[in-house]
Amino acid sequence: MATSEQVLSSGDTRVAGLSELEGVVVGIIRINEPCTAYAVRRELTDSPSTHWSASAGSVYPLLTPLQQSGLDTATEHKAA
Repeated sequence: MATSEQVLSSGDTRVAGLSELEGVVVGIIRINEPCTAYAVRRELTDSPSTHWSASAGSVYPLLTPLQQSGLDTATEHKAA
């Protein structure tokens, strides 16, 4: 059964006005692009730092505003 997930990649290079967590998420996407929102959460979970939460409630809500501002983009990807 094929599933669909969003694949994220970085947009333009503006960073002014970002929170620390937004900056970290954009950085993770830029380093690992293309990647999924789950991959962003995994990167934070696997990090030795306890500074940022990797909860779905902290990561997923950031993605829509980042996409709307052009700092990341999302495309649908069909997984087999």
